Amino acid sequence: MDNDIIETKPKRIVFVCTSSFTLRTLYKGLFPYFKSKGYQIEAITGDDEFINELPKRDFGGVTPHVIGMERKPSLFADLRSLGQLIRHFSLNQYDLIHVSTPKASLLASIAARLTGNGPILFVYRRCVYENKTGFRRHIYKLSDKLTAALSRRVVPISRQLRHFLVTENVSSKHKTTLVGQGSSNGIDVRYFHSSPQTQAEAEKLRKDHGIAPGQPVILFLGRVIHEKGVDFLPCIFSTIKEKIPDLKMLIVGPEEAERDPIAPGSHEYFENHPDVVRLDYVADPRPLFEVANVFCFPSHFEGFGNVILEAAAMGTPSVGFDVPGVQEAVAHDVSGLLSPFGDVGKMASDIVRILTDAPLGNRLSQDGLERLNSTFGQKAFFARLSALFDEIMAEGRHR
Repeated sequence: MDNDIIETKPKRIVFVCTSSFTLRTLYKGLFPYFKSKGYQIEAITGDDEFINELPKRDFGGVTPHVIGMERKPSLFADLRSLGQLIRHFSLNQYDLIHVSTPKASLLASIAARLTGNGPILFVYRRCVYENKTGFRRHIYKLSDKLTAALSRRVVPISRQLRHFLVTENVSSKHKTTLVGQGSSNGIDVRYFHSSPQTQAEAEKLRKDHGIAPGQPVILFLGRVIHEKGVDFLPCIFSTIKEKIPDLKMLIVGPEEAERDPIAPGSHEYFENHPDVVRLDYVADPRPLFEVANVFCFPSHFEGFGNVILEAAAMGTPSVGFDVPGVQEAVAHDVSGLLSPFGDVGKMASDIVRILTDAPLGNRLSQDGLERLNSTFGQKAFFARLSALFDEIMAEGRHR
């Protein structure tokens, strides 16, 4: 009698997040890596704004399912989204559900548990109620606690977030796991590096926007919203201009006027100042880092600050405030300089130091690159994450 041949089906993993912008910026390289390991990969996102042209190199040809989700609390909209997620999970049984961003994490976790899907891995990217108080803080925290309770593992992207989750009793210590030294997704050092191509594109960028060769440039790259500290930039830039009159500033990223608008004065400043170049979302940030002498990131707080690592990979030193998330992405006096939160005078002074002290700028660039390569390389990060996936799935479905 012939031995029966048992075919092993590939493990199915679904990645769920609220915003397609989050997917486009924080999941690069993840899908191709796990597809190469034999996993069947799918994704769900709450909108389609940034998914129409996902580079195959970064996303392996995965086309996300779009199930509408509102970021802000809305009982009717949330119930509708939950119903659609329940239907999807009923029709698609997954071996692992990877969730991140608050609304998607909560709704997808509930839907996955109700439909008997595999274990849930909750990636905790940031605390959305960092600066909230009272009832609103309680509700947001309760949402995180429920998601953590439904999940097999909770994976914060920084040591500070892990400490917060445990001390605030959002998640138990044994369930909370840090992948390596943290970060959202690691950095693909094969992609983020200076090359003749990125230098040529940087030269074109300079010509297109009237930036002369050798003219000093500071860069902000990210969502142009209040909590990213964008409203500090006019004062910082004006202060530096008093000492470095030919300075230019690049402001790059989409605005979210409904969710967290910047001040009208800031918007007008960026649009009308002759030495400010305002660009919307840019798919390839490498030429921006090539052009910039300093990456200025005055965020109020971060889960980690992955864009700071991208700057370091390109050899661009950063300045930021000494706040959670940024503290781990910027190693003070190694890859950049940190100043007390809200101290725009100190941040402006730090930028002037880097721009006028060539040995300091070169040292921060070199030391930051070495730190990035040794600690936050994407290949090692994905390998650790893959081991965690295997460990969770080996434990089987929900006990």
